[in-house]
Amino acid sequence: MDKSQSQDTECPAEAMLTDGSSTKELPFMIMFIKYLLFALLVIFMVCAAAYSISSRRTADPLIQGTRRSIMNMLLGGMLVTLSLMSMFIFRGSTLNVVIEAAFLLLGLFNIFSGLRSFSYYSRMRSGS
Repeated sequence: MDKSQSQDTECPAEAMLTDGSSTKELPFMIMFIKYLLFALLVIFMVCAAAYSISSRRTADPLIQGTRRSIMNMLLGGMLVTLSLMSMFIFRGSTLNVVIEAAFLLLGLFNIFSGLRSFSYYSRMRSGS
């Protein structure tokens, strides 16, 4: 058996990965998603802190409630982003999956309750 035949039959999985298909771009896409999620996490954190500070400095309770509901939605987005980041970073042990699911559900609940309170305060501000 010559050298070229032994390379072809040694590992067919390597041949599938190096055949020029789009599987080479997969690690790049995963890294891109990780960095995108990290950037979203930082944006959500900074915006939530800004809305928290601005809601405490205003005197009008309707504006306060509106800003706190926006802050609640941003914190929910932060929890959802954190759970998605942990899905990409850690491998799926049972404890990790349970914690990721808890963060995801808690984040979705925060987004939902923030939307509800935002609609309540916006109706109160419009007077209807």
